[in-house]
Amino acid sequence: MLKKSKIYYEVLGMNIEIMHYPKKRICQEFYDIIEFLKKYGATGYNKNWHWARWEWLLGHMGLDESTLPKIGLFRNNGKIVGLVTHDMRTAVYILCKTEYGFIKPQMVDFARKSLSCEGISSIYVDENDIELISIVEAEGYSQTSNSEYVLELDCNEKHSYSLDDDFNFTDYYTTKNLTKYVEVIHKGFENEGSPMHITEADIPERPHYNPKLALFAVAPNGEYAAHCGMWYSPDTEICYVEPVATIPEYRKRGLGKAVVLECINRCVEMGAKKALVISNQQFYYSLGFKDYSIHRLWEKNKWSQKAE
Repeated sequence: MLKKSKIYYEVLGMNIEIMHYPKKRICQEFYDIIEFLKKYGATGYNKNWHWARWEWLLGHMGLDESTLPKIGLFRNNGKIVGLVTHDMRTAVYILCKTEYGFIKPQMVDFARKSLSCEGISSIYVDENDIELISIVEAEGYSQTSNSEYVLELDCNEKHSYSLDDDFNFTDYYTTKNLTKYVEVIHKGFENEGSPMHITEADIPERPHYNPKLALFAVAPNGEYAAHCGMWYSPDTEICYVEPVATIPEYRKRGLGKAVVLECINRCVEMGAKKALVISNQQFYYSLGFKDYSIHRLWEKNKWSQKAE
């Protein structure tokens, strides 16, 4: 049953209600948050939360479902106006509609009470969000050296690249070869040992996943040498890059560039105007990506917590 608070407070004639996300991946709240992020994510101070980041989180096999009720939804008249969430790490993200900035103190309080880990509350804050910075400073948070970079690439036209004649592209829609899919991810991220054996039944539901945007560069021996995953919805203008991997022995051949730009071009054909990636790797800058926003990590430990 959904854990739900009473009306938390009334301000400016608005009754703001806080609700905890259910202990269930796909539910009405999942879709409500998707719509909230399609409207207000990836822009303003929420640039690091494209709607696909939320679906990636809820569709990740490693997600601990017991942490879902720690996520907070802030509603006004039933509509989500703010979200406090994690992304499987201990850090917290505070997202809200621009005109609801007055709820940020309550969102910080929720983050500290619900999402602290081992006595430490950690929050990523856009470096330009002076309002939220002043709130966390007043609450005793200190800025750390950790940052999260969001890069953007304009996609008003297709991007050019070259692909070695010995290689070709395929996608998951065409092949449905889950074994090779898992192998390129496993090897591309340089994991040790053998890849885990999984079936389609093991993969959590991802309602907006498009297998045509799970692209692979195929080596002459049939091995998947590089992979780019892309998320895009035709009712938005921004596509989201996640994940990208190239097997070590196939690096330095331009395969990573080719598979990313080809995947972006597929999104351009569908209407995308911009691509986003959360990274500050030189690889993306070399493709033409530019800084879009930077989020700094702020922390407060239990020894500096105010008495409840």
